[in-house]
Amino acid sequence: MASTILPDDLMLEIAVRSDIVSIVRCAATCRSLRGRILEEEFCRRHRAGGSNAATSLLRGVSYRFRCDLNTFVGVTTQAASSPSSSPLPRFDAGILNTFEPMVSRDGLVVVLEDYVYAAPDRFNMCVCNTITGDVTSLPAMDRAMKVKRRLIYPPALLDVGDAGRSFELLVADNELHTQTFSFDGGGGGWGAARTIRMDAGHRKPSIPMPFTTFPAIVGRAVHWLAGTERYWELQAHGVVIFSLRVDAACAATMELPPGSADKMLGCRKDSHELMLAASRGGTALSLVVAERELISVWTLEEEATAAATTAARWSRQVVITRLAIDRSVEAERMYSNVFFEGFGERSGVVLLRLHRFGLVQLNLATKEALVVRRVSTRWSGSISKARLHEVDLYSLLRCMKHFDLATGRE
Repeated sequence: MASTILPDDLMLEIAVRSDIVSIVRCAATCRSLRGRILEEEFCRRHRAGGSNAATSLLRGVSYRFRCDLNTFVGVTTQAASSPSSSPLPRFDAGILNTFEPMVSRDGLVVVLEDYVYAAPDRFNMCVCNTITGDVTSLPAMDRAMKVKRRLIYPPALLDVGDAGRSFELLVADNELHTQTFSFDGGGGGWGAARTIRMDAGHRKPSIPMPFTTFPAIVGRAVHWLAGTERYWELQAHGVVIFSLRVDAACAATMELPPGSADKMLGCRKDSHELMLAASRGGTALSLVVAERELISVWTLEEEATAAATTAARWSRQVVITRLAIDRSVEAERMYSNVFFEGFGERSGVVLLRLHRFGLVQLNLATKEALVVRRVSTRWSGSISKARLHEVDLYSLLRCMKHFDLATGRE
């Protein structure tokens, strides 16, 4: 029987509806098909292909299950029913025994040496590539930087390219000094330290929020949650959004959406019930809020005014009720503290930890919740250091001649 070869047009229709591994394998079959997959039209169609296409960019979740200090549970796939079709990230989870994960983006995870193991005068930081398995140790920063743990904002991966082989990492301290580390695969180094200027009428925040919060990157602007003087009153109203325009070396503060803090479950500074996110593929700033009975997302919209300027306004969307996350759990257990552990700007997945319940990933588009790890009441506080691991499909495709995700080989 003669074999049948599918035409490129039909193969392309199959690929655009497939997961990331299938697309990479399809692009590797021939040069002409790879060229069409790399076209902007294919990328646009895949991005618009719905939640399944977006969710395939989430490669897994890593976390520590702390029965004791030496117990670690590694990476779990988001498609547990078919793990063979979703290879795990190449991530040495053992590094988290002495290093704390701070932020992750497009296959990279920035880790900081745990204060228990670090010497008082050291600030050791590494960048782990979960696609290739490489680990880049960063040299010491400029002495002008106030690099004590309590004085810095969570670092921001401004740019990641070439399947994580190149990146730009920004670190900012409480005195508005910043420094950027640039890496191109062959090596890298810190740029000169810069002093950030606050916009007129804006005051710099008093303190960075803890490392349990994450930066949201929209273009070349980085947004953090930060505390004002009122933060010490244990009220969520003492929290503002601190926005840094990197290239202009300017910053400003922004109030939380009106009424958002009043809806929070705890309204205390240690409840971590707020999280900034870069939504719509990194084009819009959003605020995820754990309210008393539901999870909501506030998105910052910009609209033109009669004076040809732009005005900002927030729109609120209810994502899911707290009880609907897992209907098999009695209601009173769901109305407890929520700890946000990260947001995937490519997959649209929120990772959150529910006290006395476990680790949950929530798809904002489909409003579907997947329980990653359930815990008993006895081990209610045992999950820590959880992070999402995503990849940038289009960066992977562009460098396929150097790297094959499907095999993990050069």
